[in-house]
Amino acid sequence: MIWLSAVFKPKFGGSSATVLFTGSSVTIAGDKFSVPDSNITLSSSLQTCGTAAFVGGEWEASAPLPGSGNTFLSAVSVPVPSGVNWANAQVMWCGDVFAPGEIDVQIAAAVYTSCSMSSASPEACETQTQFRRRSHGLHE
Repeated sequence: MIWLSAVFKPKFGGSSATVLFTGSSVTIAGDKFSVPDSNITLSSSLQTCGTAAFVGGEWEASAPLPGSGNTFLSAVSVPVPSGVNWANAQVMWCGDVFAPGEIDVQIAAAVYTSCSMSSASPEACETQTQFRRRSHGLHE
């Protein structure tokens, strides 16, 4: 099982904002997988770390604005077919970002022996064997 996650840092200010990530998919070595939509609420009134939950088939998250760290954008659990080796596979994550300004995005992938969307967190998965990270800048 591959757990793919994306986080972002907003490059805009204000007292509140909404960031939407919709129509998202991940392609691994030519195989395409749908990713649940995300709705992230940012607010200057939040003083603590952000939260994220998988509710009704989509991600709902909240975080302080401006944030001092990474803010959850999306995640998906992808099953690895038996006999397939994606160790050096090309991974492409595409989707529509709606934000009041530019955001910087980082994606990560980890391989686990078991993990599912019902876990809704990599901490609930077992046996991490690989980690890769890439950074991309996205804007509306």
